[in-house]
Amino acid sequence: MMTERMHNWMNTQKAHQGLRRYLVDRQLQSIDRDEQHRRNRKRRRRIKTVARLLIPLILIVRLLRPVLHIRFGHVLRHKIGHCPLEAELYLLERAGGVQPKGTLDLFHFDHGTDGQAANLFAEALVKRNLHIYWWVEILSAANRMVPGGSAHQISIDSRGTDSFKPGANKAQCDALGDRYALMQSLPAQIQFRESEELLGRELLRQMGVPKDAPFVCVHVRDSSYWLQRKPSIGSESDYRNSDLRTYFPAMKAIAERGYYVLRIGARVSEPLPEIHPRVIDYTTTSRTEFMDVFLAARCTLMLSTASGIDSITYCHRRAILFANLASWDFVFPNYVQECRMLPKLFRRNSDMKILSMKEIYALNPDRLEPSTEFFRENDITLVDNSSEEIRDAAMEMLDVLEGKHEETEEAQELQARMRQRLTKDRDFMVSPVKVAESFLLGHKEIFD
Repeated sequence: MMTERMHNWMNTQKAHQGLRRYLVDRQLQSIDRDEQHRRNRKRRRRIKTVARLLIPLILIVRLLRPVLHIRFGHVLRHKIGHCPLEAELYLLERAGGVQPKGTLDLFHFDHGTDGQAANLFAEALVKRNLHIYWWVEILSAANRMVPGGSAHQISIDSRGTDSFKPGANKAQCDALGDRYALMQSLPAQIQFRESEELLGRELLRQMGVPKDAPFVCVHVRDSSYWLQRKPSIGSESDYRNSDLRTYFPAMKAIAERGYYVLRIGARVSEPLPEIHPRVIDYTTTSRTEFMDVFLAARCTLMLSTASGIDSITYCHRRAILFANLASWDFVFPNYVQECRMLPKLFRRNSDMKILSMKEIYALNPDRLEPSTEFFRENDITLVDNSSEEIRDAAMEMLDVLEGKHEETEEAQELQARMRQRLTKDRDFMVSPVKVAESFLLGHKEIFD
């Protein structure tokens, strides 16, 4: 009779063989901007030409609609913040009755910036759960050429950008996340196989994390990933970056609480120094595409800069602490898990004044996602969170997860004000992110 240990060993070996292509540290290619544009133009022309030839097939699809309703859609794969999140949101909408029943939904991966997948294992998870084929892109293009094709296009409402309608409020539309609060009643739709769970635990053990030991993932955004993948990006998104060194005290404090700390990321500017025996620089020592996804999905807490990988943590209902958040309005709309944020401060250069929430919203009434140009035009410098603020918020999050934190009445009042701001014109927000109490009480003036 096969023992449980032998069964697990065999499943682990099977998973290792089946996932071999994802157990590498793949780095994306750098493509010259002009060459990239040339390729994209050539590709669009080719799709358009073939799509015209398939218009008769689209007419047949229309005629079949009373019997078989076929729809075409896409999901993004060039950013880890969208893949597998967009597929998860679609599946939640399907399970929750938001999407129509009885349709045959066919998808393709959107080409994106350069046609490269941010993470091949995340892509594989999506393929496992959706009908995804490359030729659907051509059929979708042909469908758009024939008037009246909207009934055959898939709209993922929770993706946000699909929801734009004439006269719609920007704040209502532009929100990537669980806008119908379906996570509160439905489990994660995209799951790991048993063999993948066993392999992930074995690879954790090989990194030095004991079985069932709690671990915290830390992802700090810097310029290295996008400068390597898209050199022409320059400093366009640098306002979202953070100084890794300001996270060292938090990493050490988390480790001293008995947790393992894994610094994650596909590409980083510098390795970690020695901080604590339980702090592991996964990125520079053990990084694989499979474990990127597994760690983000199974961590006790994700300490992140809202830089993409945390979307997987969101899908799997794990706790998140967003630090150095520059886009206050652009976090996921509803949370089942515990979630807190530490926003960056907005400092007006002319008088060095730290702007209040009211003043920030006055500068950005349409609640568009800020950009480097926005900060330049408004003469604003972003002030990063201090190492003490990040450490204190991390300790607060652990207290919350361990059932040791009690929110003060003053903090509850300030949280209510913040909630009012975040949910204004966004009636789909049921459980928005909270501000870390330690930060809230330390900067009361900006929430008045």
